[in-house]
Amino acid sequence: MHRLFPRLLALAAAASMLAFPIFAITGESSPGVTSSNWAGYFLPQGPYHSLGGQWTMPRQASTPHRGALSIWLGLQASSDLIQGGTAQVSEVPPITYLFFENYPVGPPKDPLPGQDGQTRAKDRVAAYIRRTPGGSFEVWVEDLTRARSFHTILFTPHFPLSVEPEWLVEDSGNSTLPLAAFSPIQFSRLTVDGGLVHLKRDGAESESMVQGSSSYATPSSPGANGFAVAFANRTAHASSARTPSVAIDVVAPMRIHPHQPLVILGGGFGRRPGQVFLDHRRLKTLTWHPGIIRALSPATLPAPPFDSKMQLRVTTSRAVQAQFDGNLRADP
Repeated sequence: MHRLFPRLLALAAAASMLAFPIFAITGESSPGVTSSNWAGYFLPQGPYHSLGGQWTMPRQASTPHRGALSIWLGLQASSDLIQGGTAQVSEVPPITYLFFENYPVGPPKDPLPGQDGQTRAKDRVAAYIRRTPGGSFEVWVEDLTRARSFHTILFTPHFPLSVEPEWLVEDSGNSTLPLAAFSPIQFSRLTVDGGLVHLKRDGAESESMVQGSSSYATPSSPGANGFAVAFANRTAHASSARTPSVAIDVVAPMRIHPHQPLVILGGGFGRRPGQVFLDHRRLKTLTWHPGIIRALSPATLPAPPFDSKMQLRVTTSRAVQAQFDGNLRADP
């Protein structure tokens, strides 16, 4: 029950669009805890220092009524929360944007003004958050399909150390707007502190969204490569994809200039340096850690047309390979 108490204290501040849930307190037995506006999985109190993951944007049901839906991952400690992901408001078509929030310091922010509505159903989205040794947080969110991305640094030196990673679907309308109906949302490539997360083995707890006596969103049982969340009382099934031993969540930037530092974020890279390749060209490695690699892009990039997709892959010292799914493009 340690997870519920600090959130109950935060209810008075819950007017923030993507902030904290109102809880119906239940027992700790399956299906875990319930919330009026959150559904997904979290790892019990850490400390943890980074997390990442990917998800596929769902279809929203056609309806004459406006609704809200947010999908995100975050690091929470007591009443503090660093989060990044996607937020949608049901219009015709739905307006969808990438966002981050440093709660309760400030409201959620859309760092790509003028580009709302460009994240669509079936787009692949990735996010990664890491706490730096100096106490600030770096946040990356990417639409892997459309090569839209941002990176921001949040300065929160007094953020508590007992941090819980979480991957969640949210009714971000906070009763102003209803939860928008959606097709099942698959979360995968979950990483924490430079390693791959196995929800069942690592003791993750589930969270279901219940409003009144109705179920609004329910997570599936843990799968080998993540989990799914279904709308209302429908049943979700986790993807049957095998458990990866290495995963790349984010590569930044997605528009690559010649001789430019690249950051590769994920899990399972190991401590011993391996190799990074971009279109079969080996890159110079600047730093190598289990969850973060920095490498230098080539001095020359492909000739026009520049809109061809570039392939990036990591080969670990154990000869295990992982490929990035994003839409990397040359930007000479």
